[in-house]
Amino acid sequence: MANQWPSVSIIIPNYNGAELLRANVPSVLRSAEAYPGSCEVIVVDDASADDSFEVLTGEFPTVRAIRHPVNRGFADAVHTGVEVAGGDCLIFLNSDVRPDVDFIAPLIVPLQQDDVFSVTPLILDAAGQPTEEAWRCFQIRRNRLRAVRSHGRIPTGPVETCFCSGGSMALRKTAFLALGGFAPVFKPVLFRG
Repeated sequence: MANQWPSVSIIIPNYNGAELLRANVPSVLRSAEAYPGSCEVIVVDDASADDSFEVLTGEFPTVRAIRHPVNRGFADAVHTGVEVAGGDCLIFLNSDVRPDVDFIAPLIVPLQQDDVFSVTPLILDAAGQPTEEAWRCFQIRRNRLRAVRSHGRIPTGPVETCFCSGGSMALRKTAFLALGGFAPVFKPVLFRG
């Protein structure tokens, strides 16, 4: 890894998640402060009917809060965050994610390899076991898409997969923009409270 860490923008789409923001944004901010490079946190509120935007602007002044006037859906909320993001690397997090303080650097390191498009973290449940989201890992073997099973074990190193979860992933901004962002086929999916 080069001596200088790439800049990072954490983008959190939100819809009617005021309580989730209160519960999880402090952990995200601690993680941003612990990262050895520069890191900003952007939350895009997708026309929430609750007080999400007021929570962001009143309780988390270091967060860059953006508000959609109408609900446009997950992909558009992420795209809005990407448009204003200053980071070379992007991390997408759902508002219900509470990361460990040191989660950013391990996600960013593999992105320095040209053959790595995106990275997803290991997601653990309250009992410390890998969740289903952490193990939606698939590989192509013998010309077929096959699931990689955890069997309840936490891996000791990286696990290759064909895709990452949009709710907890890191990637280079240039790669995301080169693909045109999320495919329009996902546009009908709206946040539901």
